[in-house]
Amino acid sequence: AKNQISALKGTAAETKAQREAIQLETEMSVTKIVEDASKTRLSIHAEESKRQASKIQEEGKAYYEIVTRTEQNSLASWAQAYAKGTLSAEEYEKGKTDISRRAAMQRFQYQTQFLEDELAAVEGNEELVAAVRQKIKDAELSNEQEVNKPIVADSEGAAQKRIAAG
Repeated sequence: AKNQISALKGTAAETKAQREAIQLETEMSVTKIVEDASKTRLSIHAEESKRQASKIQEEGKAYYEIVTRTEQNSLASWAQAYAKGTLSAEEYEKGKTDISRRAAMQRFQYQTQFLEDELAAVEGNEELVAAVRQKIKDAELSNEQEVNKPIVADSEGAAQKRIAAG
């Protein structure tokens, strides 16, 4: 009887060990499934973010082109008015500067809005977020250069006139 009790205790210990091994294996499998699902979810989110960012970029380019075409048409009309003699040279130059400055501001406003939309679309993907933040900084610098370009050109023109007159 003692041998039978001892054998039963051994069997119970083995059964308990087997249950614990199965439970541990199940927990590891569940953990792996959860990790794989998380990776898949992140991958899907990243791809969707890239798709949305690309769409936003295309819309931004279209708006940029519209503003540029409008600027070119306005400058052409302004040049025609000058050629007809309805504007003085000073009015013509000031008008060109104003048209270019307004267009530059519109382009910057659209570009900034689209970049902010793009930033929201890629939230959670640090690599893409960093890239969009860099685009925003580049846009700000480009805007400053574009806005100041006519001012510099006007100043250089005035300086050349003073030199020629002096």
